[in-house]
Amino acid sequence: MEMSAAQRYRYVHDYPFWKVANVNQLSSLLAQMVEVADFKKDYHTQIALSYYLALIGNNVGFKFPKGKPASIFGELEEMQKIAIQQGYEAEALIAAASLTNSLYLGQRISSEQYYVDIQTSLEQLKELGFEKCRDYNIASILFDFSKCLWDLGDFDKAYLYLRIAERYIEPTIEGGFHYTQVLSYLQTYWKNKKEYNKSMIYAKRILAFHQNFHSDIPEHKYWSEFWLNFASIDIASLLLDQGKIKEGEIYASKGFQLIKSRLSLDTVVSKQAEFDALMVLIPVKLKLKKSMKWLHF
Repeated sequence: MEMSAAQRYRYVHDYPFWKVANVNQLSSLLAQMVEVADFKKDYHTQIALSYYLALIGNNVGFKFPKGKPASIFGELEEMQKIAIQQGYEAEALIAAASLTNSLYLGQRISSEQYYVDIQTSLEQLKELGFEKCRDYNIASILFDFSKCLWDLGDFDKAYLYLRIAERYIEPTIEGGFHYTQVLSYLQTYWKNKKEYNKSMIYAKRILAFHQNFHSDIPEHKYWSEFWLNFASIDIASLLLDQGKIKEGEIYASKGFQLIKSRLSLDTVVSKQAEFDALMVLIPVKLKLKKSMKWLHF
């Protein structure tokens, strides 16, 4: 039975592209989808495919359909153009927001211009309704923009949009990255405000997610173990800030031992992880008046 336009659109959004590890298979799969959407003049599905092509296009070896030159910017511009022509407001705004983010990451616009542009995009998305953009991973866009506001020192405005992003993050394998990142920034926001109980809630949510995270993909397993360790370290830091030294020592030592046993110390990430762990463990040990031998793990 042939799919309707609505079914094709839903099929594209529900397809687990992230599970396709072979870049040649991914190229072939998307090329076939594009061919069908073009033949059927299914504009809504064409727009959705442009979105995924822009997301996936940076993968090494990926080939764009129809022999098109690899251009994330071009794909997003095409998405925006068709969306405007066909009256798909949500898709037009998503394309504009994604293009703004890509231009900034590609160092094609300044931080100042990006700061202005993202606030325009956020206001437009807010007016439309974030819920209408769920199909296009609105949590990702909200996080990327919030991170920019954060990096530029506008912490309170970043917090507002992180809280909105929190509504859309999902504790799943596919959504785990943004789930962790959004909660981590919210945890840090409250820690900086010295609202330790609020910060602790987010730290424990991160820990719980990664304690129950299961994936057969090596990169996912490594990433989850990394965050499992750091959630323990973050909780230790919060306990230390509240004067709960002995309880903090338990979490800090656990996190550090996990890092030592599970992460390869030959990597830059692992060395940074060990350093960050020590920045918590050293003051914990000093406050307990342990001997200097505790500083050498």
